[in-house]
Amino acid sequence: MASIPPLALVEKIRRGLGPRNARRVGLHHAQLLQTLLEMENAQPDARDIYRALLAARRGMIMASLYRGLRVLEDAGLVRREHKLEGGRPRSVYRVVERVAATQEGGPAAAAPRTNAER
Repeated sequence: MASIPPLALVEKIRRGLGPRNARRVGLHHAQLLQTLLEMENAQPDARDIYRALLAARRGMIMASLYRGLRVLEDAGLVRREHKLEGGRPRSVYRVVERVAATQEGGPAAAAPRTNAER
């Protein structure tokens, strides 16, 4: 899969968050989104994402990974779902939009979920 320019991904995340959001969005968010787009596993959990980041030499500590996933979720680019694994619930993450949507001129972003919808 072709790599999307990091600054284009940062802009996509900022547009998803909207103008009233005061969160800082940086290259680490773009690296996280790029890694999710490159993953073959359609619903990875945080451990899978962490391993993929390390394999791509985009190391990130787990706390930053979870914060980054939350930003992507708030931007409407990633959806967190729950599944049972070994009798225990686990959070898995699914990219809402694929590559065509992250490039300029792609379909409109999904509306960010509100706190009431979570």
